[in-house]
Amino acid sequence: MGSDTKTNTRVRAGQWLSAGIVVAAVLLGLVVLHRTNHYPRTDDAEVLANFIGIAPQVEGRIIRLHVRDNQFVKQGELLFEIDEQPYQYALEKAISDQATLEGQIEDERRKIASQVSAVSVANANIHGAESDVARFAAAIDELLEAGGVNLLFGLGEDLFVRFAGDDLARAILLETFRHI
Repeated sequence: MGSDTKTNTRVRAGQWLSAGIVVAAVLLGLVVLHRTNHYPRTDDAEVLANFIGIAPQVEGRIIRLHVRDNQFVKQGELLFEIDEQPYQYALEKAISDQATLEGQIEDERRKIASQVSAVSVANANIHGAESDVARFAAAIDELLEAGGVNLLFGLGEDLFVRFAGDDLARAILLETFRHI
């Protein structure tokens, strides 16, 4: 029986040793799995992550940050504040430019009104000249009908009239053309 006990002891020791090796291997596998999941390390790895990019509608310097890294946020929650100074300057410049342009528009309106007035004056002068021409033409026709004028022509500002006789016709003609 002595040899059976020895063999039994050896078998038991072998079983315990095998079980210990299996338990040690499982524990070592769990430790390796834990370390590789929590502290990954490799030379050519790729990291996959949920990345949500955010971008403001305007650019500028951030003056206050209202969130911390990995903080959960809700839609509409204020994340940061952008310095408004550059935009305030741009707004004031735009308002100034607008006022300048409105002044220029008003000046152009005045110029247009002045030119419309000048056109009205020119039209009145045209009508006056047309009436003078009609009046002079009527006076000439009257003299021609009276038979007192043989020849009528002008050179520059000098008026030459040759009459067949009538001094009254000559006086009317000279009075008529004095305004030219």
